[in-house]
Amino acid sequence: MFDTIKSKVDLLEVISKDLDVNLKESGTDTYSIEDEEDYGGCPFCRHNGCFKVKQVEGVEDFSESMFKCFSCDEHGSVIDWVAKRNSLSLVDAAKKLSKDYNVPLPNNYNPMQELFTVAATYYRNCLLDTSNKPVVKLSHMTPLEYQQRVRKHSLEALEHFQVGWSDGKLVPFLEALGYDSELLFESGLKNRKHGRDFLPNDCFIYPHFSKGKVSHFTFKDPLKKIAYQLPNKFVLNGAEFYNQDSIKLANTVLIVEGENDVISSWENADSTKIAVIGTIGTISGNQLDWIRENLSSKDIITAFDPDDAGNKYREKLDKIKGSLKNLSQVMPPDDKDIDDILSKGGVDLVKFLNDNLVVVNTSTPIITSAYRPPAVPSVSTGQAGVEGLVIDPGQATQSSGGDEPDSMENNSIVERDGAYYKLKFKDGEPIYTKVSNCTIRLLNVYNTEESEKLREIIVTKENGVSSDPVLVDSDTKTSIRNFRILLARAADADFKGSDFDLSAMWELVYSKSKEAQVRVTRTVGRNDKLRGWIFRNKFISDTGAVVDRDENGIFWLNGKTQGLKPKSLHSDGILAISEEEDRAIPYLDEDITPEGREELLKTFLQNLARNLGDVGTALLLTGWMNSCAYSNTLFKMNRSFPMLFVWSTFGQGKGSICSWLMDTYDLADSGRTAISRIKSGVGLGRKASYYASLPLWIDEVRADEETANLQGTFRDYFDRGARDLGTKDGHGIKSVAVRSCFMFAGEDQFTDQATKDRCVVIRLSSHNREKVESFEWMEGNKTSFSAIGLKWIIDSVNEDHEKLKEDIRKLDTDLKTEAKCSPRKSKSWAVMGLFAIRMAEKYFPGFDMRKHLYKLSAEDAVTQKAETTVSQFFESVEGIVAKEGFGQTINDNHIGRVGDKLHLWFAPIYKAVQDEYRGQFTFSRNAVLAALREEKFFVSDSNKVVLGLQGLGTKRHVITLDLTKCPDSIRNIAKVNE
Repeated sequence: MFDTIKSKVDLLEVISKDLDVNLKESGTDTYSIEDEEDYGGCPFCRHNGCFKVKQVEGVEDFSESMFKCFSCDEHGSVIDWVAKRNSLSLVDAAKKLSKDYNVPLPNNYNPMQELFTVAATYYRNCLLDTSNKPVVKLSHMTPLEYQQRVRKHSLEALEHFQVGWSDGKLVPFLEALGYDSELLFESGLKNRKHGRDFLPNDCFIYPHFSKGKVSHFTFKDPLKKIAYQLPNKFVLNGAEFYNQDSIKLANTVLIVEGENDVISSWENADSTKIAVIGTIGTISGNQLDWIRENLSSKDIITAFDPDDAGNKYREKLDKIKGSLKNLSQVMPPDDKDIDDILSKGGVDLVKFLNDNLVVVNTSTPIITSAYRPPAVPSVSTGQAGVEGLVIDPGQATQSSGGDEPDSMENNSIVERDGAYYKLKFKDGEPIYTKVSNCTIRLLNVYNTEESEKLREIIVTKENGVSSDPVLVDSDTKTSIRNFRILLARAADADFKGSDFDLSAMWELVYSKSKEAQVRVTRTVGRNDKLRGWIFRNKFISDTGAVVDRDENGIFWLNGKTQGLKPKSLHSDGILAISEEEDRAIPYLDEDITPEGREELLKTFLQNLARNLGDVGTALLLTGWMNSCAYSNTLFKMNRSFPMLFVWSTFGQGKGSICSWLMDTYDLADSGRTAISRIKSGVGLGRKASYYASLPLWIDEVRADEETANLQGTFRDYFDRGARDLGTKDGHGIKSVAVRSCFMFAGEDQFTDQATKDRCVVIRLSSHNREKVESFEWMEGNKTSFSAIGLKWIIDSVNEDHEKLKEDIRKLDTDLKTEAKCSPRKSKSWAVMGLFAIRMAEKYFPGFDMRKHLYKLSAEDAVTQKAETTVSQFFESVEGIVAKEGFGQTINDNHIGRVGDKLHLWFAPIYKAVQDEYRGQFTFSRNAVLAALREEKFFVSDSNKVVLGLQGLGTKRHVITLDLTKCPDSIRNIAKVNE
């Protein structure tokens, strides 16, 4: 990747653009900043005359280009330039250049991964090299001989685990292959202090694999004098345990301590029945989290060493056993670890594990001798998933939740007097060294759906003053510098220990805290992974359970150990969500009884029908809202979910009506977006991803350029295609799913026929409406309408979804047969129509909703045939007449009605439409006339009629239409309905 970027990107262009300066030739293939003194000198040290750029003129391969300051010695390639100027890593700098200068790179390419893979191969070849000479520290054996004769490992096992040997020459080897020196530093393989291999020479190297890729390295010094390891910040792919990929192969997992324990156990186990993983030292909080997340459904057996450290590891596992399916703990006998026992050969691993079970009691020190269970029965419900391996359920370990502090071996951290101390022993006497002026209490561990882990803590100083809750990400948890900054900001506190002390402190914090894992959802509404619905105040599971939140907005599903919390739409934070941001998470009214919700929905429908003057329209609009609760199921069935379009001329109250409908899910405010406020599809895309299976209301649809530019986006929404969003830092794009249901409202319909076809248009009439009492009732009770949404959600989790799909398919077939609907439209009408029919049968038993649905869908099918010309034209005319009246652009001089005949002076009316929509009306005058002549309501275009007030106007050539056959838009122009 680096070589590609360097060869393709012009360093002179990058510097010139970045500094906004010109570069001039100042020697052979050398350039400097033009008017350098005016600019301010070298970009790094600000001295004059010292900054130069080397680039061969006329060469298209820029690989050898470099910059250098001869004063401050800043130098490097184009990648180094971007990294230094933008405070980026080399990898991120290369990715930025790739994006900015359109240099294609392999998908998912990671140079660190490539380095780790090459390094593992190098180390393995060092071990297997037949020319190796005997090594003094290996008792004059070669590395391979030592592994086979002393460690008793087979060649098959060594090759399987790719065990290696370090000769201290990895860095020169990688640099000879052309790898950038700075990249080697960033990978951790090269030591920044002395420039040599970070992993020491004359040691065995153990690559760790995660997701099939080399992700970490540990080593063993045969003389046990070197104890440090490659820091965790260099770990790739979430590697936590040695050989962790093996868990995919078996339902039973054996957890041991070291690399040799893993290899020996693997050699003695059937890997299809027992997976073996190694902790490699102290069990960290992250490893416990990993066990809960990845092994909770498996049978777990531990076989830690029979010493104090092993006892602590057993206690840690025992504390989380409530999150695990089955945990059994084994202690090897005779003060030997499992590797010592298995490496001798002839050991039945299954029998050995059964014979050495122990009981763990975390309130007192664990027993140090093996616990011999009674004879194992041939059949037992406690079977751990391996043939012949039976764990007696009566021996299950019991935890009393003790709070003894944990510590690292030879580097203990303890809590005393409101601070942390490092504990060492000299001549048997304890020596305490203070490393902090505060203590930490862990409240919750948040796991986001982006795989980020955040720990919620409270910092308490020695004087007893505590901070507000603060979040600690993984980088801060493991970095002394970042952690000290967090403490200072939270409570003006400090930590003065080492990296080892910080790690030990966190172990102590975890050991003294309850295990509380909180999953943070990036969406609200329906969550198929959680098998439920999540709102601000309710989690409703598919089992029908309704869970309330606690004072921190957390839904606890398993006591106080497993919780859920929705992330706000407007904030990446999890703790302090402002009132405004919190309102973006819908709240379902819980104060109304189930019987009260039924009565509320009935009264809602009655008043909506009165306000609209149409029972059928009220049922269809509410039916679409109800169907949103089933949208995931219905989308999977039809590969689409209907879009609703609420259409009317100006002043018909569609804003209030849409608001009342959205109130059923508490989304009248946060779920509404006006077309005029959409600068791009990105902002709306965030909502479309966030509100899962919930309605979004897109208002103020116009026949203008703004709306036209978004119609492609809306078509994608219909198919729930993924949308591209900008990343938080502004660098790069990420794709997110579209999860919402969409309701549009406007005085104009979409001008694009393909977009219009994806909508079910519900037209609001001005006829027979009661707008006073019904309006007052709706406005007075709208704060309770979300109780209707709660009813629908609870109904949806109790619904027989297969029966629902069967009913919708039948109605779909009927609509195609009876109403001649197109296949796409019939599916949309069937979805909302079925819920409208259900509500009609329950709340309006005298109304034939099915017949009304057939009528509307049939009319829609006929209308669609003319939508491209005549319908759009007259809907546009209707909008102008409704907004401006007869005194301006279109008036009595253009329109005349005599009985059932309507006369139109067409030429100026067409011009008024074009002027109103600034030339964006897509059909020519002749196209409209030609289409109009084909309509059943067309009478003539050859008459001359006097137009004007009281017939005193001038005779005009007019188009005559038959009002008895005209659609509503033309009848409204003639004011037939008034």
